[in-house]
Amino acid sequence: MYDPAELTVGPAFLTREDETKPLRNRILQEQYGYNTEEEYRDMLARYLGNVSLVDYYVGEILDTLRTCGIDDNTIIVFTSDHGEMMGDHSLRGKTVMYGQAVKVPLLLRVPEWGCEQRFVDQPVSQVDLVPTLLELMGCSAPEHLEGYSLVPFLTGQGPLQEEDVFIEWQGPDGYQYMQDAPWPKNEQDKAGLALARTVVTPEGWKLTLRRDDLSELYNLPDDPNEMNNLYGQPQSREIEEELTAKIRAWQKRTADPANI
Repeated sequence: MYDPAELTVGPAFLTREDETKPLRNRILQEQYGYNTEEEYRDMLARYLGNVSLVDYYVGEILDTLRTCGIDDNTIIVFTSDHGEMMGDHSLRGKTVMYGQAVKVPLLLRVPEWGCEQRFVDQPVSQVDLVPTLLELMGCSAPEHLEGYSLVPFLTGQGPLQEEDVFIEWQGPDGYQYMQDAPWPKNEQDKAGLALARTVVTPEGWKLTLRRDDLSELYNLPDDPNEMNNLYGQPQSREIEEELTAKIRAWQKRTADPANI
């Protein structure tokens, strides 16, 4: 469906990670091998073909709802479980905290809200989906359920209850020790198995904390491709401490046992 040579790629496409980035990322790059740009473009073209196939059949589902006469009382959610690096930062798959891997599509259609399109540019979390759907269906959310309903925000009755989005990585999926790598086994094991906790703020700051590998801090409005890691730099100390406190408070609130 797509010509690999004509695909538009971003500035992070096939860039190599340096020592300012987590060792885990560099390990994954070595595991994937030095694929050529032609190979990555071919893979990207096939991936986009799969995306188009999914889009087509989503249309088929929507048409079937209309044909069956139940589209006016059916809530529709279109989302996914993770993103895909597809050659950005010379990485494939997921298992990293870059936006390409952790961002997912989220489209919500509620019949009584009408068909007018609205784009929400604030980050929201998938953990809020279940509370949102429960409220839309007139059901009470159990007290132990994490997340907040987005209904008041989406209907203009109030702000987001949680404006920061939190992301966690438990590992060790994707890690494999390499005997011929330039790093000792103990360093590879620590970085490869390192847990991660991330916060993304409405203003576009993003902090990822790791205990056994490098942490990361990005100002997404200025650096949307997460090329310049600001963690540990003197000029970023204040925002780094503020975001660290947010992660610690979230861990306490959710009883997260990870020692990050």
